Amino acid sequence: MICFLSHSWGHACYAPQRAAVLAATDEERLLAGRKLALLVDLDHTILHTTRDPHVHAAEWLRNGVAGLHCYTLGGQANYTKLRPGVHAFLEAMHRCYELQVYTMGTRPYAEEVLK
Repeated sequence: MICFLSHSWGHACYAPQRAAVLAATDEERLLAGRKLALLVDLDHTILHTTRDPHVHAAEWLRNGVAGLHCYTLGGQANYTKLRPGVHAFLEAMHRCYELQVYTMGTRPYAEEVLK
């Protein structure tokens, strides 16, 4: 079995033959759109998240960091900010690539920060 979590397929496990069919469908879509897929690491490329308010968040709040997102997941406070220049980076990459996001975080975490 091959397991995926993707925007177009959802979260599912597929037999290798079915996974090959789905991959071919994605390939056809990308070729038709004249784009390549670009896999971007959410946590080290797009944003930074910490759960420890003493590490960075207090400094971010004191300095009035734009785009600081505070939220609670699993009863624990999280502080997330976008990396400098991320909007320009994503805009430039979107012209040539279908952007796909990867994270080692949980699904609820990914859904929260991608809002």
